[in-house]
Amino acid sequence: MVKWNSNGKRDEVELADCVKFDNESVSERKRKATDFFQNHPLKVHKSDESGSLGRKKTNAKKTLPPGQVLNRYHSHDNFSKLCAEGAIRNLMHMLHHSDDDLNSFWELATTSLPSLQRSLNESSIPASVIHGNKVIDSIEKCLWILRKKFNYNTTTKLKVIRFNSLKMALNALLKIKFPMVISVNSRQATYNHVVVVWQNKVIDFESRHTLPLSEDSLGQVCGIHTSFCNISRGYGLFPSKVIRKMDENSDISDWGLKEYNNWSSDVRKYFV
Repeated sequence: MVKWNSNGKRDEVELADCVKFDNESVSERKRKATDFFQNHPLKVHKSDESGSLGRKKTNAKKTLPPGQVLNRYHSHDNFSKLCAEGAIRNLMHMLHHSDDDLNSFWELATTSLPSLQRSLNESSIPASVIHGNKVIDSIEKCLWILRKKFNYNTTTKLKVIRFNSLKMALNALLKIKFPMVISVNSRQATYNHVVVVWQNKVIDFESRHTLPLSEDSLGQVCGIHTSFCNISRGYGLFPSKVIRKMDENSDISDWGLKEYNNWSSDVRKYFV
């Protein structure tokens, strides 16, 4: 049991989630500058890529919530604002992509847009990836990479009007069988947070392990002192046929493709 100095409230926390307080490294988790367009590769420290951030390793497996798995990659502070890139990389690991795939995705996702364009052998950068005011859309950038490099298919955009409350969003996500990358807007948060939801788990780059999909986890996905407002955008992801047919994924009998392609299904109504 802990008592927060900021509001005086008491909460239960896992002992393994506690780290030594360091005044030098404490930051406002959701108060970082906008990720503007850069003409040079993004420098990512080894500690950010591995997710250790220089902390001593703990035996996290002993304290995993029931049914959850460790995120191979995580960054508690996420100074580089790589929530979309990190969550999708963890999803690819859960889907049993090779280490070469995981490293290739990360290199592409963290390089400059001109370099990415050359690597994907594209004649231009999609308009959806960079906005008129030169702001990079991290979700669209990752989708571009997944489609071109890894043969993923994606859904159309979410009908965000169906995700305007916590209960509506939770009920929808519990029905959808394929991985979803979503951007969550919360009160008391200065920018949205991107996570992946799949198999009733929340894959968050800022967490050491997945979280059970619930009102609590979705309600505070942008931080413990925030409250869910809505899902502002999102897409469904369909891995390549090669990945879906892997022996390691043989336990997944239904990827949700038929439901999505059926215009009269309950799931299809959540997409434009």
